[in-house]
Amino acid sequence: MITCPQCDSSIFHPRVMVDPDADDSAKITQRLRDPAQVTEEETVRANQILHDAESDFASYEAEIAQLEATISVLKHKRKCLQDYVAKHRSLLAPIRRLPPEVLSLIFLTYCRQYPNTLFLGPKPRYWETSIIHRLSSITLGCVSIGWRRVTLESPRLWSYLDFSIKDDPKNQRNIADFQHLLSFYLKRSLQIPLIMHLRMDHLFCPDGDSRAALGEILRPVYRRCGSLAIDCSSSSQLPVPTPSITPIPDLPCLEYLRLPASNLMEHWSPALPIYQAPRLRHLEITSVWESIMPPHRRRDFSFPVFQQFPWAQITTFELSKLHVLDLWKFLERCNHLSELTVREVKCSSSDLSSNLHRYSIRIFSRARLWAYCPFLKVDCSRFEAFDCSRFEAFDCSRFEAFDCLC
Repeated sequence: MITCPQCDSSIFHPRVMVDPDADDSAKITQRLRDPAQVTEEETVRANQILHDAESDFASYEAEIAQLEATISVLKHKRKCLQDYVAKHRSLLAPIRRLPPEVLSLIFLTYCRQYPNTLFLGPKPRYWETSIIHRLSSITLGCVSIGWRRVTLESPRLWSYLDFSIKDDPKNQRNIADFQHLLSFYLKRSLQIPLIMHLRMDHLFCPDGDSRAALGEILRPVYRRCGSLAIDCSSSSQLPVPTPSITPIPDLPCLEYLRLPASNLMEHWSPALPIYQAPRLRHLEITSVWESIMPPHRRRDFSFPVFQQFPWAQITTFELSKLHVLDLWKFLERCNHLSELTVREVKCSSSDLSSNLHRYSIRIFSRARLWAYCPFLKVDCSRFEAFDCSRFEAFDCSRFEAFDCLC
C-alpha cells in the first residue's frame, strides 16, 4: 500500500468504484436478467473489472488492518488512562480514611458471610488443581499494605473455617497441602474460638485409617470450636482421630452445635466427646428424608451419647425434618429451654391419635404475634395437616419464642 511520506497515512485509490445508486450498478443488474449471450466487448470489460477488483480487495484488507491497529492502540491508551484515573480516585477514596478498627469490623462481616473454605477432594475436570479454596482473609490482605496489616492483626478473621470434603482423600499430597493451609489458619487465629462448618459429600465413605488420619488433622480444630456445624449424609461417619491413640478429652469452647440426628446417635463416635461441652447452649438437630417418605423407623435412643448428652444445659433448641415421635423424645430431655424452633415435622394422623393426644403447643410467630395457633399446617403434598387442639399437656409457657415452620 502506498503511504504519504509526510503523515504516513495510506494513499489508497480504488480501481473499481461502485456506487449502488449509479447507472453502472443498475446496468449490470439489468444485464444479468437479459438472456442474450455476452459480447466480446463485455467479456473484456468484465475480466478487467475482476482483475482490478482483486487488487482492490488486497488494498481494502490492508487499509482495514491498519485502521484496526490504530483503534487497538487508541483503546489501549484509553484503558491505561482509565486505570490511571481509577488509581487517583482510589487515592482519594473515603475507605482509605477509615480507621483500622472500622476496617476490621467490615472484614469480619465479610468473613462471616464468606468464610475461609478449604476444599479436599478429587481434581475437577474444569479446574487446574485438586484443592480449590476460597481464602477470604488472604484475599482481603492482598489488596494493600494497610489491609494486609489489618488482616494480620485481626485473628478473628482467620477463625471462620469451612471444610468441604468431597471424596475419600487418598492423595497424600492433597492431604499435606490441606494440612499445611489449615495449620497456617490455626496459627493466624491465635486462640480465638473457631467457627467451623464441616461439609462431607455423600460419596465420602473412606476406610477407618483414612478417616482417622483426617480426624487427626482436624483434632486441634475440634477442641477450639466455639461453633461446630456438620452437614453430611445419613450414612457418613465423622472424620475423628482414633480414641485410643489421641483422645479428645473435651470441647471446652463449644457453644453452638449443629449435626444430623444420625451422628448424634447411630453414627456417633466416642472420639468426639460432644457430651463434654460445658459451654454448649445452642443445639440444632437435623435429619435427612428420602425422596419418597418411608414408614417411620424408630430410632434407638439407648445410645450412650444420647443418655450422656447435657440436655439440661441447652437453652436454644432447633429441630428440622424429624419425625414427630422422635421430636418428642428430644424435647422430653430439655427442661431449661428459652427458645425452640421446629421446622418441617414429619407425621401422620395415626401417629397423632396414638401418641400425641397428651401434648399442647403454644406458638409465637416470627412477627411476634403472641397467640395460640389453631392448627399446625404441614406440607400437604407429603404430609397431613393436624389440629393442635389435640395437644393437651405439653406446656411451653416458659419459652420466650417458639417458632413452628411447617
